Amino acid sequence: MCVAAILAVACGASAMLTPVTLDAAKAAGELRLWRSARLQSRPVELWELRLFFKRSDRDLQAQLGLVQTKSRDATVRALAVSVALSFVGSAAVSNADFISSDARTTLALGVGLLPYAVLSAGLAIPATLRAGLNSVLRVYPPTRRRQAYHEAGHFLVGYMAGLPIEGYSVSAAETAVRFGELDGDADLIDSVSCISMAGIAAEVISFGNAAGGLDDLAQLRVLLARAAVTKRSVQDARIRWATLMALTLLQREEGALHALFRAFERGDDLPECVLAIENAARASNNGAPSQNA
Repeated sequence: MCVAAILAVACGASAMLTPVTLDAAKAAGELRLWRSARLQSRPVELWELRLFFKRSDRDLQAQLGLVQTKSRDATVRALAVSVALSFVGSAAVSNADFISSDARTTLALGVGLLPYAVLSAGLAIPATLRAGLNSVLRVYPPTRRRQAYHEAGHFLVGYMAGLPIEGYSVSAAETAVRFGELDGDADLIDSVSCISMAGIAAEVISFGNAAGGLDDLAQLRVLLARAAVTKRSVQDARIRWATLMALTLLQREEGALHALFRAFERGDDLPECVLAIENAARASNNGAPSQNA
């Protein structure tokens, strides 16, 4: 029985996949990538990470999307534009003879306060503003494509590590892969570390660099702290290893990564996503060239 038939029988009418379902297909010899990654941390040197970049002389943190320069530059530009608009607007309102004196004063004051409103909003509700901006940017095709690859990286490494996947979203409202409860199993910290860095790794494999990995990194540091890995240098060492492993796995299964991206673009359900990556892995194993996205 082929993998498609096994998944169809095991899942029935539901789009849910369980580890039991996938284990059964694995035992039948129909799944190659499910639980294929054996992850155990080891010391990693920075030069090992640099091998994945064409320009190894550049800032590694920036290439991994782990610096805030773009966000900071965008904030400075927004503030500069608001100051310029405030100046021009105030001058225009003050010289508008067709508006009453009291109205001109009120409008000029309001326009003059624009930069302070922008700055205050950014300080008071940065997460809300960033979430709104991200929703807008996801409509932009290059951003949507990059974020879809980012989530495909999380999905694929999680699948290879054998973690339960409950769903995914790559819409303008949300981009995320939803994994099942892990029951606080400390033995899974290596797998969770690799999955956390897999979004960054997928961007590097697909585009040569990553545009945003700060949220993933911050979340991973929290998870490491909960697992009693609290010393910063020890966390950094684990993160280097997790990044290297995610890059290695996704480079090895690049065909499956591209196939999963295309499945995300089509809006495939979970069994169809599994079918896409397993078929790509089988084609790659048989020597057939993988089709890029």
